[in-house]
Amino acid sequence: MLPHGAPAHPDHGAEFVAGERRRGSVSGDGSSSDGTCRYGLPEQVRGLVSLGFALALRQAYTENSWRGTSFAPRLFSCRHPCRHPRESVPPSSAGARLHLPSTALQPKRALLGPTMWARQGPGRFFLKESSMHIVAAILGAFGLLLLSSFDPVNNAAAGKLRIYLDADRTGVVESGKAIEWGIRTALSEVQDRLGGHEVELVIRDHRGNTRRSTKHLEEYLEDKHALVVFSGLHSPPLLANLAMINEEQILVLDPWAAAGPITRHPTRENWIFRLSIDDTKAGRVISQHAILRRGHRAPALLLEKTGWGKSNERTMTAALKDLKADAVSTTWFNWGLTEESARIILRDLARSGADVIFFVGNAPEGKTFARAMTTIERNLRRPICSHWGITGGDFPEVIGADLRATEGFSLEFLQTSFSFLDQPDDEKGKEVLARAKLLFPGLIEDAYDIKAPTGFIHAYDLTLLLVAAANKTEFSGDICKDRRRLRLALEDLDKPIHGLIKTYKRPFCASDEDHPDAHEALHIEDLVMAHYGERGEIIVIRD
Repeated sequence: MLPHGAPAHPDHGAEFVAGERRRGSVSGDGSSSDGTCRYGLPEQVRGLVSLGFALALRQAYTENSWRGTSFAPRLFSCRHPCRHPRESVPPSSAGARLHLPSTALQPKRALLGPTMWARQGPGRFFLKESSMHIVAAILGAFGLLLLSSFDPVNNAAAGKLRIYLDADRTGVVESGKAIEWGIRTALSEVQDRLGGHEVELVIRDHRGNTRRSTKHLEEYLEDKHALVVFSGLHSPPLLANLAMINEEQILVLDPWAAAGPITRHPTRENWIFRLSIDDTKAGRVISQHAILRRGHRAPALLLEKTGWGKSNERTMTAALKDLKADAVSTTWFNWGLTEESARIILRDLARSGADVIFFVGNAPEGKTFARAMTTIERNLRRPICSHWGITGGDFPEVIGADLRATEGFSLEFLQTSFSFLDQPDDEKGKEVLARAKLLFPGLIEDAYDIKAPTGFIHAYDLTLLLVAAANKTEFSGDICKDRRRLRLALEDLDKPIHGLIKTYKRPFCASDEDHPDAHEALHIEDLVMAHYGERGEIIVIRD
């Protein structure tokens, strides 16, 4: 964690590449930069025992005792303790290849005696084949002796817990930063501790890619100190990994991703908790605003071709039906479309009879369509009522005040009800903003510097709920058991928790078919529409 008042490192949040030894990172073989296994096993002990075992394997191999078998043990592999071990991989048909750890202790002539060595040139010695089983026994026994005296629970690092943040830090950088700032600000209020344990934040960048997110979830599973994962702006990484998350009991806190199915996976236990917009309600809020407040009657749906977009198609269609309205058309787009393609789509939507466009997409494609809207014919421009995905990036900087003032251009989008700018006299808001300014000097000078405020606000409030649940949890040192206990504590927060959006009273409860919103901390009354101001700030619409 950043010390209080310390500036954020300019590279803070960049992904730690597997095998790269940065401070606080974890290497590809399961060892961390301080020389310990992810489960607290000293790398030197692993090296010593592995060397002894490797020598024994080599001796056995020369004696044809296991040649051709499918047995290929991997000593002290750092596997996730909550899961069943995976099958071993058989050696290649070419024979065994022994890869010794770089930190394995080299045997000394003085220790083993001169009769066990043979000379190979001036100053060079190698072990005699006949001596290897003796060396293996000595090193193996010594390593196991050290191992038996090592207690990972009482290790100095064993009491530390880790929070993972798996978000897009490349395509929509502002959203990932805002979520990180919100988490850190809330944790700083409790001295960066959860349930009495020191906690650190591990940043991962999935870049909007579901496979990268899966790898990060696997990393979490292999980390003995990993307690929870905060997700980011994108819904697809969560949707693609729903089965894995719930089956492997990965405790996920969602401060942004909005797809309806995220918190409604059909399992007995639900492991995802959301404090964000929920698409089962988002489509209704957008539809009611456009039809009832703005008087539109012929919306066209413009949706990204992902699980998130499909989720919104269902909810928007249902909401329009309740309002006695129908979408005149539904158009799907892929990430990375060109501005020319966007112009063609917008012209087609206008000519289909649409008088408003319901947009579901993120900032990169949102910018493309917004620029395209300002360049097509004036009579074909239509107002846009957007989901909030556009607010996760640099949209207001790229589509600045001058472009937004283009004749016929209108953009309103979904938000939650709290705003630092709209409620400057809110005491809680003033306290939190002041703390954030101290934590991130040079990055946050005022509320305008938080470019994706909902990410900050939601992550801050969700971390408050995490802290409250951790205070109710009796931590055992068994990370699997502690995750389960924390999940139950989140479902049993019986005391009010004063956040930025509201005071939370039992925000979560046990999931079942009769309670589809069991893991939803926000409800339809917490959702509003907003627009951008002159400085790119988000202004909530209160009329």
